[in-house]
Amino acid sequence: MKRSGVMGRSGRPGFTMVEVLTVIAIIAILAGILFPVFATVKKNVHKATCTSNLHQIAQALKLYKDDHGAYPEALFEFTTPAANGGSPLEVSFLYPQYVKEKAIFHCPLAPYHTTDTATVAGIHPMRAVNGDTFTRFPNRRYPVYDSYDGQFEGPQSQNYVVKYLTHWSGPRRGFGDNPRQLLYKNPPDDTIVTWCTYHRDYDSRASAQAIPQTGSIDLVLFLDGHVKPTPSNLMFPITTVSAEPPHSYLVGRGD
Repeated sequence: MKRSGVMGRSGRPGFTMVEVLTVIAIIAILAGILFPVFATVKKNVHKATCTSNLHQIAQALKLYKDDHGAYPEALFEFTTPAANGGSPLEVSFLYPQYVKEKAIFHCPLAPYHTTDTATVAGIHPMRAVNGDTFTRFPNRRYPVYDSYDGQFEGPQSQNYVVKYLTHWSGPRRGFGDNPRQLLYKNPPDDTIVTWCTYHRDYDSRASAQAIPQTGSIDLVLFLDGHVKPTPSNLMFPITTVSAEPPHSYLVGRGD
């Protein structure tokens, strides 16, 4: 019996319409399976890069503390407003002596890159985690790509939140204050250094665009160099000015 089908130029029978549609269906199924896998792999690569960056920052902090006897007021740098007609003062800390590359301060998912030169102007103390008073460098300005000193929170958000602070519990110091702060001479190993929120998934509803979805995680860096994936709801919100941020007590280093 001769096979019916489309004849090719060589005279041999070609694919039937059913066969073509079957191949297309198989390709569509494979694409539906593989694309989510590729997306997951890409997400995990970003998390691994960010985790590596945070590890390197923790090592640099230890070296800085050994040399200076205290932890720095920022991880990368900031500028202060010009005074008396002078130029703004750029103040660097871990870069470049302790961390050689700017990219280490930058989460791969951050919306700004190390080639950007704009700054976040006029960060007010209370925009930080309950208000480090910034007494040495008031009204500091942060480079927008420095995502471990501070980050924008929420999709297309202009709410820049300072994350790395040596003292975020306000004016209280000494007895009764939370010891898990970098202001103190020997804070415990489970002191939170900073955390990255660019791995969050946000609620897609218009009324809740800044609320992390259930299951979203932040990467939290502890002083001993441990990086812990932590539910985002334990780190959010952190802009309150009426109480210490909840993460200071709820989030521990763990095993």
